[in-house]
Amino acid sequence: MALARIQYKTTYACEHRELHLQCDPNESIHLVRANYGRFSLSICNDGGRLDLSVMCMSFRSFLIMSDRCSNKQNCSVTVSSQLFDDPCPGTAKYLEVQYHCVQGENFFIRCFQKFKL
Repeated sequence: MALARIQYKTTYACEHRELHLQCDPNESIHLVRANYGRFSLSICNDGGRLDLSVMCMSFRSFLIMSDRCSNKQNCSVTVSSQLFDDPCPGTAKYLEVQYHCVQGENFFIRCFQKFKL
């Protein structure tokens, strides 16, 4: 039996732009990672600035994107520090999301801090 290869999709959106995640009908979004901040000088840096802070991220990125997009066929998010907080003031930021599309209906169970499954 051959194992199916998972096709990961990675998408970026610069600050103040829309990020769109899309799966085919009968598929839903499974989030792998999400980072709002800056890790690269080559993304969302049209001016070619070299003085931008890198290695900064909002630790809420994955949770926010998961709440908004997981188990949906598609979703859109406006990328902003108002939503994700500002991990590096004065630096132009972007949102990077990696996900894959899963066939069929999905469900998930979230367990809050003081509770156990």
